[in-house]
Amino acid sequence: MRGSPAQGPANGDDGSMVAVERGSVEDFFHDVPLGRRVYDELVRLVDGHGPATARVTKSQVAFVRRRGFCWVWLPPMYLSHPGVDVVVSVALDRPDPSPRWKQTVHVGGHWMHHLEVHDVAEIDAAAAAIKDDGLAAAARRLLAKAWRSSSARGSSR
Repeated sequence: MRGSPAQGPANGDDGSMVAVERGSVEDFFHDVPLGRRVYDELVRLVDGHGPATARVTKSQVAFVRRRGFCWVWLPPMYLSHPGVDVVVSVALDRPDPSPRWKQTVHVGGHWMHHLEVHDVAEIDAAAAAIKDDGLAAAARRLLAKAWRSSSARGSSR
């Protein structure tokens, strides 16, 4: 794992293209090991596509370039009986029809797609968010491949 223990792999001081801004990744995911593994995998995906910032707030970790494009949040912080411990939300310029999304909502000029995460392997669906401008053709193919692969393993939503 790259980075300092306090900030994890995305501190930007280690050659990573993702710099952590504001809070502590370590503190945010302290009680949710799956959340930390999901975050680390998202950093790996985001890092492969150029500079970005991971903004840690009280309620979520947001990946930002010109605008936010991917968020990791922890439903147990808000819901008394959550179905999962980790949700990845992705902002796209159009709706993606895959049944893997728990919910898709039109917000302003973007479509928010919410993916309930039970296993780190499921976050490949969030790879489309790495593109600044939504679902480019290559990202759509990557997303479809990840979903087919995931479905073949028996992990639908």
